[in-house]
Amino acid sequence: MSDLIHPAVLAQFGSARARPKLVRGYAVQTGWVDIEKGPVLTTAIVSRLRRAGYSMIEARWRRHTREISLMHVR
Repeated sequence: MSDLIHPAVLAQFGSARARPKLVRGYAVQTGWVDIEKGPVLTTAIVSRLRRAGYSMIEARWRRHTREISLMHVR
């Protein structure tokens, strides 16, 4: 079940088939941090990012890049 793409992430890309990958993340302590070869944004990864203090992420799928707030993502 943790390998499912987070619904809030899917909504940003408008496709149930999207497999967006993490490009960079924002945390108050560090600012924006580039993440090379970022993981696919599964529910487990999104939860881990929130616990690590990230409040916003940038994700890419195909030619689309989106900034996604993690403030209200559960």
